[in-house]
Amino acid sequence: MGKGARVWHSDPWRLLVIAGAGLVLPSALLLQLVFERSLLSIIATGLAVVMLLIGGIGWLGSVVGQKRKGWTPAAMVAFISTEVIIVIGLLMSYWIIRLQADLWPPAGSPNIPVPYLALFLLALASVIGGQGQRLNARENVWGFANAILVTVVIWIAFATMVVFRWVELSSTGFTFGSNAYGAIYYSMTGIHFAHVLFGVAILLLALPAAFKGQLSASYTRSMTLYLHYINALGLLLLSQLSI
Repeated sequence: MGKGARVWHSDPWRLLVIAGAGLVLPSALLLQLVFERSLLSIIATGLAVVMLLIGGIGWLGSVVGQKRKGWTPAAMVAFISTEVIIVIGLLMSYWIIRLQADLWPPAGSPNIPVPYLALFLLALASVIGGQGQRLNARENVWGFANAILVTVVIWIAFATMVVFRWVELSSTGFTFGSNAYGAIYYSMTGIHFAHVLFGVAILLLALPAAFKGQLSASYTRSMTLYLHYINALGLLLLSQLSI
């Protein structure tokens, strides 16, 4: 192979991420909405979350802190674009079901208000996370670390609110298998919840490399792009599901 030839790399971590996000998660929703197999749908959802977390963290661990390897902004845009197509498909399915229903939400479903505090936390996480990237560009490692840790705390607070909302709703009898609304609500909020956990891993794994001076500007830009995507995804899904 010539010296300037392009080399393509592959590893099991990114394959797990692609399979989890592109195959197993959509299959979970299909199992519930089309075939009404709640147990299989729950198993598929749990499997997808595990695949995303293990694959994502493994992928990050193999590239973070390496100047010549890892995520580039162009690759991150391509990855996000793939996820956006999946999200659009899920939202289209949701609105088709909703518009065709005689009553929405279905009888027996609770009235879920717009979670304004949760939406505010997501917006705040984007602002502080973006500031972290700018601080890292100025080689302010401590400022970058503080911004990242504050963003992590905000995301953990958001995730805690989501879990409490799930517990509150399930205590009223509104579960994943209650009806189409339950399947859609828990699937979509679960998808975003998994993204938040993945995002926390992305941010925390960047800190040791930053203090060693090994965190590339390319990785930081890619990380920030994904951070903004996670927050925008949450703003979109939560506002749609709560209308």
